[in-house]
Amino acid sequence: MIDWHYMTTECDPADSSNSIPGWLTAVPVGRVTRIDVGLEGNWSETVKQVWSRSTGFTGFEQVARSHAEHRPAIELYLADGWIGIHCYRVEGGQYVLDEAKARSLVDYVASRRG
Repeated sequence: MIDWHYMTTECDPADSSNSIPGWLTAVPVGRVTRIDVGLEGNWSETVKQVWSRSTGFTGFEQVARSHAEHRPAIELYLADGWIGIHCYRVEGGQYVLDEAKARSLVDYVASRRG
């Protein structure tokens, strides 16, 4: 069993598919209440909410999308923990938010009910 409470992991930046990580099926994502995106290492300055059960998907427009040192991450918030998933690809020496992968994670969570 995966101890997902307060866990950070990463999507493989070399994987061009938008598939959901297999381990995520072991997580009660139906209990996710909010999803944020930000840059690890500068989280408090860059974090933006992109989805909640009450508002749905609000988009990535306000999200910091790239940085030379800080990796973009998506965080799934549950009442009893969170899961941080680095969700980026490398382009021109920059970590760039992989919006397609991030959106597939949001859609996966949104499709599950608690």
